[in-house]
Amino acid sequence: MAQAGYDASKVPGILAIIDGHDARRTAPSIEDAIVKDADKTWRLSPHGLDTVMDWFGLDRNQALRLCSQRVHGYLFTEEAKAMASPLSALESVTLWPQRQAVLSAD
Repeated sequence: MAQAGYDASKVPGILAIIDGHDARRTAPSIEDAIVKDADKTWRLSPHGLDTVMDWFGLDRNQALRLCSQRVHGYLFTEEAKAMASPLSALESVTLWPQRQAVLSAD
């Protein structure tokens, strides 16, 4: 981090966030909460779901259900909660038979 020009006083905090990324269920700082929420919320994005599908051999519906169960109720910030619900809703629309019919017609 020193070679990249990071402020040396911030390095311990950054390393603490990295070290406890998936190991802690609490967030000891707002910065840690933001990183944890960003990671969880990303899982509900199209790219995040594609990645989870690949990791676990799931179809899109299974991946969305898994991610939704592991995201909603586990976010720290109000901003992440406000983003997660619409991401889940938008992704669920892609699974509707009507939407699938439109996509197949293209």
